[in-house]
Amino acid sequence: MSLQCATCLRMDRFAGPGPAIGLPCEAFPAGIPIGILYGAIDHRRPVPGDAGLLYEPNAEGIALKLLDEPFDEDGEPNEAGEYMPA
Repeated sequence: MSLQCATCLRMDRFAGPGPAIGLPCEAFPAGIPIGILYGAIDHRRPVPGDAGLLYEPNAEGIALKLLDEPFDEDGEPNEAGEYMPA
């Protein structure tokens, strides 16, 4: 499972596999497409079939974003707890 899926608020960690290959989430209740699930597709951007529901970081996702990208798009340091979307 991609880090993006593992740190998404929309991921349903308590559901079993959906009827399609992959685990369900709010955006893909029948199963997350393999490309997203394995990190080949960035779901911060629209993907066909996602009903307009994109990646939204949970607390772990916000913390990882700050570690991965400590500066915003203007080169200013990100503040702790501040999520700067890509």
